[in-house]
Amino acid sequence: MNCPACGQANNAPGTSDCPLCGFPVGKVNRRVFPIYIVTGAVFFSTLIYAGLVYILSTSGTVQPTPVGDVVFYMLLAMVVPVAVTMMLVKNIIIKAALAEVPAVYGIVAYFLTGEVANFVIFLGASWVLFIWLSTQIVGYVAEIQREAVEKYQRSRELGRPSVRSEQGG
Repeated sequence: MNCPACGQANNAPGTSDCPLCGFPVGKVNRRVFPIYIVTGAVFFSTLIYAGLVYILSTSGTVQPTPVGDVVFYMLLAMVVPVAVTMMLVKNIIIKAALAEVPAVYGIVAYFLTGEVANFVIFLGASWVLFIWLSTQIVGYVAEIQREAVEKYQRSRELGRPSVRSEQGG
């Protein structure tokens, strides 16, 4: 990762400061990496759901229920409020959890209808939300970096000791 403050390429371990300007790159990375890890894990869970549906569909163990189609359309209508809520929420982790919800609806729809196509519709909706979320993550991480750079520059302008000297380095 390049240093957000000076642009210097920083290949040092994740806990280090920028060798050129002293910016605490490691501290920023510790805020950013969990975002990528958690959203990736939540997305990966949708792949697990797809594997589960594949295994169950090939074994023929799921039988449709009489109310399956009605519930399918009710679940389909509930995807819109989930998408709207995603637009209103600011926390990326919560957005990732909301992007997974249509895939969960798809599992329910599959168990009730026995139709793989019903699951695939919801899985597609979930993946569309994840694609939209990926565009949001870039801006969110840039905002974290910008705030960290501003805080670092303010501390240097005020003549406070650098983060490096506060840490005993």
